[in-house]
Amino acid sequence: MDIPPVASVDPALLRHAMAWRLHHRRWREISTAAAEFPLTMMATL
Repeated sequence: MDIPPVASVDPALLRHAMAWRLHHRRWREISTAAAEFPLTMMATL
């Protein structure tokens, strides 16, 4: 995805995109941890 010139980007839109990207990364980490959790529990038991 190519990034348009900063002058043509609405600051609010840019802020929203950065927040969304951060949220998406955090969600992926959480879902990965949730997928590994049962394996960790079985290994502990």
